[in-house]
Amino acid sequence: MTTDQTELALRHYKMAASAMQQSDYVTAIHHFDECLCTNPHAEIAIAAWFNLATTIIRQHNFPGRPGETISDEEYKWHECVMDCFTKVVEVYDAGIHLRPDVIKCHQTYMKAKDNLQRMPLYGMVVTDAKGKTRQRDFEKIKNLPRPAIRCLGAC
Repeated sequence: MTTDQTELALRHYKMAASAMQQSDYVTAIHHFDECLCTNPHAEIAIAAWFNLATTIIRQHNFPGRPGETISDEEYKWHECVMDCFTKVVEVYDAGIHLRPDVIKCHQTYMKAKDNLQRMPLYGMVVTDAKGKTRQRDFEKIKNLPRPAIRCLGAC
């Protein structure tokens, strides 16, 4: 990664972090996405993936809502959250032996691993208007478009 790419990644990261602090989640998601599409070094990537997941969680207020109350479209966002936490683990595991400073991201790595263990069941069931609980229709979910987050595909 060149110095210019690192500066661009950091610029987007800082804009995203600022937007996140101001609860401007759409802007934060955009800039974390842009940051990650620059293919930043592991330390920036780990922080950006984790904070992208956190921003999505806050945008949809997932902790404040039972999983059975989220829409199918929001469930697609939850899938993105899980993918982001998976990326944190992958980047850490790949970078720990290549970049000595990656060890500084260990706490973030452990939080991501914990979230991957405790969050998969969120939203797997839904409650209909009559109060009946059933499994979410995952065939329907599979056919819904993913949220437009380029870094989760190919940038």
